[in-house]
Amino acid sequence: MTEDAKNLVIAIGLSERKLIAIASILAMDTQVIILDEPTIAQDFKGREKIKTIIRHLQAKGKTVISILHDMDFVAETFERALVFAKGKMLLAGTPREVFEEEDILQKASLATPYITRLGHELGYKEVFLDVDECAMAWKRDFAR
Repeated sequence: MTEDAKNLVIAIGLSERKLIAIASILAMDTQVIILDEPTIAQDFKGREKIKTIIRHLQAKGKTVISILHDMDFVAETFERALVFAKGKMLLAGTPREVFEEEDILQKASLATPYITRLGHELGYKEVFLDVDECAMAWKRDFAR
């Protein structure tokens, strides 16, 4: 690699490098796509772009596997979640099923999504996966 090329790579921020890496994976047009922490260093716009890409791939029948610690993104994006710790699978299910098991999530150093925690702080026992679910429950219980 030339010195100019090295400087160009260094000049590109982590957010852009992640998006370029995802683009290079997509260019292979494989049936299974594995993404490692795709939301790291992403702002809201970048996260939404990645979410859109994943949903597009899922709609095309592709399998998308993502290794994530970002449980908010998992709640918003995936239909199934697996929880691993120390090389062993501890839990598998829908995001709602997985986020009901807070004690197991803690063993894997994971936390429920922020909106789920907010709902619990407001006294709800149910698992909210997005703001709309929480708002609907609030309106149901308090809007008159």
